[in-house]
Amino acid sequence: MAKDDGTVVGTVALTDDQRARFARGFLDRYLTPAFGSLTKAELDLLVFSLLHEVGYLRPSDSQYDIARRLRVTPARVRSLTMQMELRDTTQTESSLVTRIVDCLSSARFVKDGAMISFGVEDPLLSADIAARLKALGAITDSSFNREIVKVPRDAFADLVAALLPADRRDVVRKALVQAGVPDGSWKGVVRGALAKVAEKVAGAAGEEATKQLQDLAGPAIKDLFESVGKQITTRWKSLVS
Repeated sequence: MAKDDGTVVGTVALTDDQRARFARGFLDRYLTPAFGSLTKAELDLLVFSLLHEVGYLRPSDSQYDIARRLRVTPARVRSLTMQMELRDTTQTESSLVTRIVDCLSSARFVKDGAMISFGVEDPLLSADIAARLKALGAITDSSFNREIVKVPRDAFADLVAALLPADRRDVVRKALVQAGVPDGSWKGVVRGALAKVAEKVAGAAGEEATKQLQDLAGPAIKDLFESVGKQITTRWKSLVS
């Protein structure tokens, strides 16, 4: 059942203006360089790109939303999106960096041991981030979900330092702290050390764990740890028991 506003119940239809723009764009490209010269794959990509250009598909639409609208799989949408973006001449190094900065500034991070995980739905951004991390000597893991980037914490810190301005780095730092990552301050470093050592504290290794922490600490606070070593061990035992 159609409505007067150009929509159809259960889906979204092209407006008259969108249809006219789509038709002009399609004919211009279909006839170049000659009628019928485009392959089936190129025709699919042309239609997909034009649907974005006329505003039928929007940047804010998720891949799942587009898949439902076009009645194809999300994997098919991801593949078409990647091809479309690779052929987009406006995608410069500067624009990609800007998009990565925006992506990381709004991402939700998950701490998994020494790894940081965050979601990147855009396939070009995901591939670009992976390439930059590889250049820094790190390998990302997206084997479980191609939209999830999982990377060693140190390599991620290098990426943030290389690309993000100071104000955006602070936004990411706060998001990482919320996810449980030490914030880089002395207090954060001590907390990170405690996290590494705490696993060894449940039994008789408590005294040795305290000694390891003393070794991590600077001379100025070693006396403090020595004086309260037993209390620290007792407290850790109560936390992990």
